[in-house]
Amino acid sequence: MGVICLCLFVQQVTAQNAEIGTGLGFGTQIKAVSYNFRAFYALKNGIKIGPEIHFSFKNNGSDEFMDYALSRKEYSIQAKYELKALDLVDHTTFYPIIGLSLINLKFSGESNFSDSPLFEVDDERDLFIGAYGGLGGVYELSKKLMLFGEIRYHISKEPQTLIAVGIVYPLNLPF
Repeated sequence: MGVICLCLFVQQVTAQNAEIGTGLGFGTQIKAVSYNFRAFYALKNGIKIGPEIHFSFKNNGSDEFMDYALSRKEYSIQAKYELKALDLVDHTTFYPIIGLSLINLKFSGESNFSDSPLFEVDDERDLFIGAYGGLGGVYELSKKLMLFGEIRYHISKEPQTLIAVGIVYPLNLPF
């Protein structure tokens, strides 16, 4: 029974318009550039849902106490509602976006008081859940390529604002 339900769901989802995309982002808390991959499935009336993955490039830095390396991976499920009524410019659509994330933060570092470090932190990891909300927009370059831009605020143990831009490729699946 579960297999039949799954097959019906997959058939329904693939019958709808889908899109995949990739882009770059910048997180204000981690102060690092991230790479993202996303996919959306159109449901009804402008509502789209889908997964997204953000991989932050390692941020190497230092402060008065230590030299460190910080990276962040984020796995999200999100929903957006495309507001066709707000098409202020031809081929442009705006949308609010909400999502839930599983965030993996990795930190390593050592003290910088002298030539021999007083302490070292080796690959300390933290895993936590967060939520976010924000605004975005899509500009249609052609029927097969779009640009997106988003700004969102993440509410979590390590809150941050994320600014992202990238490209989206619409898939109009025939089956």
